[in-house]
Amino acid sequence: MRFITLTLLLSMLSCFTATGEAKTIRDLFASEPNNIFMLLRDRTRLDMLDYYDSGQKVAASNRLSGDDTASQLIEVTPNSISLQLTDATRVDMLLYETVHGKDSVVAVVKTALLPMPDSRIAFYDTNWKLLNKKQIFAEPTLNDFIMPGTNKDALGTINDIVKFPIISYDIAADDASTTITAHLNLEQFLSADDWAKVKPYLRQSLTYRRQGRSTKFKLQKQ
Repeated sequence: MRFITLTLLLSMLSCFTATGEAKTIRDLFASEPNNIFMLLRDRTRLDMLDYYDSGQKVAASNRLSGDDTASQLIEVTPNSISLQLTDATRVDMLLYETVHGKDSVVAVVKTALLPMPDSRIAFYDTNWKLLNKKQIFAEPTLNDFIMPGTNKDALGTINDIVKFPIISYDIAADDASTTITAHLNLEQFLSADDWAKVKPYLRQSLTYRRQGRSTKFKLQKQ
């Protein structure tokens, strides 16, 4: 009887622990340890969520500015948050599950908006430990955007004109999959003449998809 009681107690504690460890995107936004949201105090983040829920203005000052609209919460869904951190910076967070729901990953896209959108993407566990990006997502290079069959002369022109790609990311999820869309942002960065020379040979976007509970995003055929 004592053994049964102890077993039942341990089982209940295990369930409680598992439930206690489950974190929502809101929990993660509030608990982020000031690496991504260092400009926003913890209390400010919680206030922004409260204002969002009540339908009020979702803006706040940050550590760089006393303007009470310096940072703005754009959208909150059950698994994502989008935030205009400053006039020139946007942050998008997405929480998704892997391995049949046993693990969750936080994808964070930080985008510098000027002069053209240019993103960096990182992946974390729900304790904000940085994960190995190479095991999850192979970031595209300029070569990935070049159309198949592009001739050598055109390749030479592209490499002469485009010294480095400017790439931004959109990330989204539904019940079946998670996608990352990479956008090549060169049109407003290059001169009109240079853009006309390279445009016919470049894809403007690439889509990467993570199916089911797999960990890795795979480039989709265009």
